[in-house]
Amino acid sequence: MDDPLQYSGYVYNKLDDQWIDLGVVQNWIKSCETHYADHCWTSSPISTTTFSGRPLWIIDVHNSCLVNVEAKNVRRYITLSYVWSHSPATSLTTNNLKKFREDQALTNESMPLAVSHAISLTKLLGEMYLWADRLCICQEGDEKAKFDQLKIMAEIYANSYFTIVATQGNNADNGLRGIFDVTPPRQLVRPLRYRDHYEAISIQAETLMSTNWHCRGWTF
Repeated sequence: MDDPLQYSGYVYNKLDDQWIDLGVVQNWIKSCETHYADHCWTSSPISTTTFSGRPLWIIDVHNSCLVNVEAKNVRRYITLSYVWSHSPATSLTTNNLKKFREDQALTNESMPLAVSHAISLTKLLGEMYLWADRLCICQEGDEKAKFDQLKIMAEIYANSYFTIVATQGNNADNGLRGIFDVTPPRQLVRPLRYRDHYEAISIQAETLMSTNWHCRGWTF
């Protein structure tokens, strides 16, 4: 039986040491959607007709603003998983919500590199919407809305199309490396060349378990 990942560039292509090949990433996503969608999604982000377990607000990466998920009928979105930093950075509050819904409102905002880089990556991958808790859950001024969103975070991640995981460095200030013309180059610890995708997953899992991201009290 043919291995569908053999043709996706997952294992068999030699990857650039410095820059992410977005075409390869898009092939991974396509392969996952084609062959494993029933296993990956608890409910399909494309076909679900209910907004239960979905975000309230989401980032429109092309217009650099927040939009209401139900009002925009958002069916497909990307999530970001990362470690918060202690540096001052923009968060969603009831005071800035109206402003953040205006086109380009987020363009000049100070935000953690992991968030700003994920916005750029989402756009480069041809997707429209990104969910990042700092900007998509009201952090101040509406405790009920905050609590309601926090208690369904597992569902928010489960219903997303895929998740960008920022594991490099100690926190969100390190950002995502290797996005050409957006971020500094990456430095691979070891060549990403394996005998098969099972070995690749095993080695990458070991690497993830040594990161701050994995050592948090909870991880999505």
